[in-house]
Amino acid sequence: MLSLFLAACGGGGSKSTPPGGNNPPNNPPTYTIAVAPGSVQFAANARGTLPAAQDVTATFNGEGLVVGTLPGTNLPSWLNLTVVGSPTSSPAQVRFSVTTTGTVADSLSTTIRFVTGKADGSQVVTKDVQVTYTITDPLDSRWQACASRPTSASWS
Repeated sequence: MLSLFLAACGGGGSKSTPPGGNNPPNNPPTYTIAVAPGSVQFAANARGTLPAAQDVTATFNGEGLVVGTLPGTNLPSWLNLTVVGSPTSSPAQVRFSVTTTGTVADSLSTTIRFVTGKADGSQVVTKDVQVTYTITDPLDSRWQACASRPTSASWS
């Protein structure tokens, strides 16, 4: 799993308020996370201009935020994630951008996971953002149109 960033608080002054507010010991804080938008779509022409980057905002109540891929997967080479502003406070923004338009038509997808909870790894909550990238090849469709035309003629 690729971890983009981790923001966590620990130690420090005795007057800090824990995530979830000032709860008595028998009423532990509630950890939550929400992301908007819930999915990201990119589209481009092969060999063309890269599509504009898109931001996803994560609003969380937890002791930190981790952004990465699903367990057992890697961040694909066509996708880049960048923290916008400070990752240590909610809401946090992550910029999604593509790195290539490729040379052929393709349909690509991946899932990016946003995670928060206790810093010790317990009480974890997650939200997944589906990312799709459609690359069309305008030359391919022109070539197919030309290929469907007759290739021989008879002269009388």
